Amino acid sequence: MEEITGRIEGWFITGTWFNGYLFKDINKRWREGQFFHSSSVEGDLSKYKEGDIIKTMNSTYLLGEKKDD
Repeated sequence: MEEITGRIEGWFITGTWFNGYLFKDINKRWREGQFFHSSSVEGDLSKYKEGDIIKTMNSTYLLGEKKDD
């Protein structure tokens, strides 16, 4: 299993990437709780739910709570 590099909370999908608030960024690229968007994620993004893991080119994220619709 790959190391999880961060957790995305309040996430939603736009195009091929995830948007939300990033926590526990082990690479310290963003401040704790900073809004960001991931790089592109392949596949059917609509199938993802809380607790799933997404993989981008350089990172692996745990999905926290999805943003309320």
